Amino acid sequence: MVDFQLITRESILQAIDEYDRLGQDTFLDKYGFGRARSYFLRRQGQTYDSKAIFGAAYGYAVPDEGPLGSSDFSGGERQVARNMRNLGFEVESTNSPTGTTVGDVFDRILTLQSDWTAQNSPEMVERGQLTRNTGPDALSALLTQLEEVPIEDLKVEGRDGTGMKTRVPWIRIHSSSRSPSATAGWYLVFLFSFTGDTVFLSLNQGTTEWQDGEFKARPTDEIIANAKNARELIGDRSSRYVENIELNDVGTLGAGYEIGNVYAVGYDAVSIPDDDKILDDIDEFLSFLGTIYEAEEQSSEHPTVESESQSKQLSMLTLDWDWLEAKTLWPKSELERIVDSLQDASPQVILAGPPGTGKTWIAEALATFLTGDREGDRSHHQVVQFHPSYGYEEFVEGMYPVADESGLKFELRDGVVKRIVNQMEEVGGPYVLIVDEMNRANLPRVLGEMMYLLEYRESSIDLLYSTDFSMPPDLYMIGTMNTADRSIRSLDIALRRRFDVFECPPSADILSRFYARNENSVTGLITGFTELNSRLEQLLDRHHTIGHSFFMNRRMTPSALERTWRHQIRPLIDEYFLDLPDIAAEFEIGEFWPDA
Repeated sequence: MVDFQLITRESILQAIDEYDRLGQDTFLDKYGFGRARSYFLRRQGQTYDSKAIFGAAYGYAVPDEGPLGSSDFSGGERQVARNMRNLGFEVESTNSPTGTTVGDVFDRILTLQSDWTAQNSPEMVERGQLTRNTGPDALSALLTQLEEVPIEDLKVEGRDGTGMKTRVPWIRIHSSSRSPSATAGWYLVFLFSFTGDTVFLSLNQGTTEWQDGEFKARPTDEIIANAKNARELIGDRSSRYVENIELNDVGTLGAGYEIGNVYAVGYDAVSIPDDDKILDDIDEFLSFLGTIYEAEEQSSEHPTVESESQSKQLSMLTLDWDWLEAKTLWPKSELERIVDSLQDASPQVILAGPPGTGKTWIAEALATFLTGDREGDRSHHQVVQFHPSYGYEEFVEGMYPVADESGLKFELRDGVVKRIVNQMEEVGGPYVLIVDEMNRANLPRVLGEMMYLLEYRESSIDLLYSTDFSMPPDLYMIGTMNTADRSIRSLDIALRRRFDVFECPPSADILSRFYARNENSVTGLITGFTELNSRLEQLLDRHHTIGHSFFMNRRMTPSALERTWRHQIRPLIDEYFLDLPDIAAEFEIGEFWPDA
């Protein structure tokens, strides 16, 4: 763990001297930092990027460990500014007229959540001031630092209850014309959990409506369908953002926000990021919001045209091969090979590839295509994610302790597979089970007797606690594997024999198809993508490359590419070359995309 107390005034002065010698751009490139937007070190009439100076100073103070990288610590008030001021330096914030940072506001609101009461107590009065005034002012000032804003009439407002105080206060960013109130339209919103442990930046929707003199929840099915349709428009972002949030609110409003969420990123109370990181997240979420607004406009202008980007209901789509090709951007011939494999005597496949090649996205599209879950409700397909602690008990069946009046007893509970089979017995098939990141678990332990049934679907077998169990032939299984974590070659041979493996490599063709209908202003984006992966494959292997999904943005700009490089690609390269940091340092964004 980094000890910031080791940084001395002398080490900061040494970093400032180097900054002056090299100049800003060279200094920032050397240490891997972007330009500061929120906090600046002032010294003798000069302005310096405070976080970069702080990271470089650590290298001077602790030469055995070297300088800190941008991803090693958070800037902002809690770490950089406070420590520098304690050492006698002047640090300014440009986030708001009062100098209050967005992160500071979030931190204080979360702290006040522990003192919640429905009445106007002193703590709730302070929370109201932060939510309604200070927070929106700080966010509005932060938004002025964005290079591009896809929405013209952007506004910021916050609420924490009129009269009685709500359990979940919020601050939202919205279009004043498309979402005039929080009960209508789409918007971004910071939601503060009732327990005060997390604040979520959520792409959300109006979940209540005014009826008979009070707010009432909209139909749950309608909210869920809207969120599913929004994800269809935006594309798969589940590798970075979450679809499910927990606000820990026993009331109606919190539950409505949870089901209304499209994608979200959570900030823990103990590690709220600096404002630069918060602004980066807002910037990307605004691009999502802009995509939804644009689709709504197109739908209203061409109401008779049905297409993926214009349809508001997935059920309006015709799920044929053209749909599947458009959904995955894969050629029909490759998709046919996977579907044919799933419909043979051993209906299970593995989609294997390096990070960011869209394996889970393809698996979900195949599941929808095969089962006809056209309304996005997953009634005939399910996703489970394996991890090191996942076991046979969760996947097949297991005994669980249960307390009752007589004491402690054990109860047999069905796992995922048995529940699916029971459902299929009632409503029929087909059904698709997607096992995400399947190589992260101990597969022989998790599967148990399933190893036999995967190959012999017409047979039955006794399980650990049950007898005469079989798997229907139309229960398809699609596994995904990240080959950067563990090569497909390391799988148990018996397991490999039961799955057909399809590689999902980084694809320049998919990028070309994607940008045939989306905007790209980065010169040589696809050429640079190909060169980057050729270099990685030459130095490592094809399993340690960078997937095309990292480069898919509906409005790709040099600044968007730079953010992706800084927050996603660069850390991945550093991980690939964990024991060879000198080689990792040779990878610079300008080498592949000079205008980024």
